[in-house]
Amino acid sequence: MPKLSRQTAPESDSTRSVLRALPPTFEGLFHASLALPCALCAAKPPSRSRALCLSCGACVCGPDTPHGPRACLAHARECGGGTALFLLTNSSGVLLVRDRRLMLLSSPYRDAHGEVDLGLLRGKPLTLAPAEYAALTRQW
Repeated sequence: MPKLSRQTAPESDSTRSVLRALPPTFEGLFHASLALPCALCAAKPPSRSRALCLSCGACVCGPDTPHGPRACLAHARECGGGTALFLLTNSSGVLLVRDRRLMLLSSPYRDAHGEVDLGLLRGKPLTLAPAEYAALTRQW
C-alpha cells in the first residue's frame, strides 16, 4: 500500500513548506487512505468523505461529513498556521484552506486524455500529472 511521503526541499529553499509526494494513481491514494483514521476525532471517515493533508499526510473528515468543514479548518490551524491544502477523496479535487475561507482547486490527477474528473463521475482511471502537481507545489 503506497504511503504519502514528504518530498525534500532544496537546501536553498528550505524555509518553504513542501508538499508530500503522491501515489501515481488516484486509486492507490484512495485505497491507502482507507486505513487512516481522522486525525482530530479518531473515527474512520466514510471512504468517499476524506480529506488528506498534502503537507503532513494526515487524514481528516471531509467537508461533506457531519463535521462539515470544521475538521479541515482545525487541522489547517494545527498543521499550517491556518493555511493548508487537502486532497478530497470524494472528488479528487484539492481544497485550499486559508483562515476560515475554503476554495476548491483542480485535481493533480488526470485521465488518459489529460482531463480532470472532478466528482469522479466518468469512472476512468486517474493518474498523477507531474506537471500539474509541480505547478500546485510551486504555487504553494
